[in-house]
Amino acid sequence: MLAGFLGALGVADAALPSGTAERAALFRSRVAGLRVLIVLDDARDSRQVGPLLPGSRSCAVLVTSRAWLSGLPTTRQVALEPLTPGESVRLLAVIAGPERVAAEPAAARRLVAACGFLPLAVRTAASRLAARPGWQLSHMADRLASERRRLAELESGELAVAASFRLSYDQLEPEAARAFRLLSLADGPGVSSAAAAVLLGLPEPAAERLAEALTDLGLLSCPFPGRYQYHDLLRLFARELVREVDGEAAGRAAVERLLRHYLARVAGLYRVVRPGYPFPDLVAARIAEPGTTGPGTTGPGSAEPGSAEPGSAEPEFTGPAFAEPGFAGPAEGLRWARQEVPAVLAVAGQAVRDPQGPLALVADLTLVLIQLIDLGTAVPELCELAGRVAEAAAAAGLAEGEARARYTLMWAQREFQRTRQARSEAVRVVALARRTGQAALLPGALIVLALTGLPHCTDEEVAAWCDEAVALSAESGNRSARAFVEGMAALADLAVDRPESALDRAERALAAFKGLGDFVGQVHVLYARATALHGLGRFEAACRDYEECLGALRALGSRDRMPGVLVSLAESLRAAGRPAQALEAAEQALAIAERVGLEHRRADALSAVGRALSDLGEQDRGRACLA
Repeated sequence: MLAGFLGALGVADAALPSGTAERAALFRSRVAGLRVLIVLDDARDSRQVGPLLPGSRSCAVLVTSRAWLSGLPTTRQVALEPLTPGESVRLLAVIAGPERVAAEPAAARRLVAACGFLPLAVRTAASRLAARPGWQLSHMADRLASERRRLAELESGELAVAASFRLSYDQLEPEAARAFRLLSLADGPGVSSAAAAVLLGLPEPAAERLAEALTDLGLLSCPFPGRYQYHDLLRLFARELVREVDGEAAGRAAVERLLRHYLARVAGLYRVVRPGYPFPDLVAARIAEPGTTGPGTTGPGSAEPGSAEPGSAEPEFTGPAFAEPGFAGPAEGLRWARQEVPAVLAVAGQAVRDPQGPLALVADLTLVLIQLIDLGTAVPELCELAGRVAEAAAAAGLAEGEARARYTLMWAQREFQRTRQARSEAVRVVALARRTGQAALLPGALIVLALTGLPHCTDEEVAAWCDEAVALSAESGNRSARAFVEGMAALADLAVDRPESALDRAERALAAFKGLGDFVGQVHVLYARATALHGLGRFEAACRDYEECLGALRALGSRDRMPGVLVSLAESLRAAGRPAQALEAAEQALAIAERVGLEHRRADALSAVGRALSDLGEQDRGRACLA
């Protein structure tokens, strides 16, 4: 390249120095004092660019590169992001024709989204459309909808997205190439450095070093320290390489390793958030056992962690792969949950969609993820996952896994006040738990039968389910499980007009949770005790418990549960003769429910606002809310 530059500057071939350093010095002397813009497109690395930089301040250099160039005396480096959706649609219109885009605006948006708003991908799809005037945009968008076919569709003449990606991939060392492939396997919002270590079968510092190197090369992005993401099309390219280089079995083994890691983490979180509860013990064996396609398996179709392609150095994997983490306390565990829950749910859903995925492992994960309901986090996503796992387990004849998934689904449906669905799941869980000998699931299922019994059952039947649930939890000898069942039974007692029994149960449960150091359990039982106090006409005491419950929810960052507590507080404030404060609480409930998208809570809050307004003499506004 220096020879070409010098030739353009009038240096004869015979006068060209033979060495790079000498040519670079001659180039700098020739452009010194001139006003020259030098454009270096698609530079490989800093070493390639260095000899081409002038020494004069009168010159400027514009360099583009797939990699992040470090070590250069640059004034500014700019990361080029994908186009915006609007910019992508405008580029599509320029090439494919504005009239076609105007005729199918929704299809145009779907098409550019499938292209990941990447300029080359949009240009390639638009060029194919331009060459096929009879095609509708919706037809092209449908072709791009298939992840398996998408990269093949994004090829037109010399334009090819996969070929562009291959230029970067082919420059990687074997270890980095393997990392690029395997890190793509997890669905969701990227992978943490800990998850990367599990996918690669490497110690975390080694995995992070590889991920950072791929980030420097522009093959990954790092939105914040310790998390790495792919562009959608790069991830598809990397997954095709997994099938081509590593094979389906190796890819499935890596995902199973990650799921087992997540199961260990979620079980460890459960132990610090709900200390003493038995569910982590139920899944401990699954964490420890060798995977069907993952670590501890040898022979055809298996892939060991740390395996490498031929010709590369064998990475070393040290330390236990799957062990419950020792979170320092609930605060640390909750910070992990806020960061990782979307990734956990995404990979679990990915495994359920795989006909050969580790379904029993996902069912166990679903069971310990039930704590998301306690925390008021990602409950709609958990409900959807549990339903899919339950149906898949039923179809596969995995009764134990089905029972565990339906147990979580049952409580999620109750959280959404879907009484009929919750009751139907409870009936199934009771039958499955008895058949599979899972005694730990029975008390909770019986409590849901009691909570959803009215008006279809008698008060005596509801009370009997409560008593059986409490007796079974007492027989188990687990203090945490018994306290939880007592707290829930208190709510069922209230439904059959037994407020004194409800208060006694709530007091016992609260004392047990305090002894266990279970902060989340105390929140549950504070609500039950407040409701019992309201039922006994002790409205001021009920208000104090509801307010303490709200304070605890704020400390947990659990906004999803706050509207329900605020509505109950509003009713106790009304009963205590404080309608103005009741209105304030109800309006807070309405605002939070609308902000977090809880429609059933919004309806309850709107009714509470209407009743408070009516108490304040604003009958017309009150009726409008209640209508």
